[in-house]
Amino acid sequence: MTSAVSGSGRVTVVGTVPNQELARSLAEWLVPVPTAGWTGLPESVTVTSSTAADGSRVYFVHNWSWTPQEAPAPGQLSDVLAGAAHDAGDLITLGPWDVRVFTDGAAE
Repeated sequence: MTSAVSGSGRVTVVGTVPNQELARSLAEWLVPVPTAGWTGLPESVTVTSSTAADGSRVYFVHNWSWTPQEAPAPGQLSDVLAGAAHDAGDLITLGPWDVRVFTDGAAE
């Protein structure tokens, strides 16, 4: 891994597939204070996010484990791939080594 300041931001490159401990450590370093409301996550679950071209927030929820997990939705979400809507507090099921993609708000 390497990280360097670039302009008003930072560029970080990870040249490996991180194990569970490194992935969690990296996520906590990148975002020390969660901003999207994702709390109470199982140890093997991480959430990253980005901003789409239309300004909506996109969330990538990963389960880095062979054990299925559940994570509570922090608010109203739309499942990008399945088209399903989730309300705050709904449990999102993740299979082993699963990834789910959501956007803010209800499914259209």
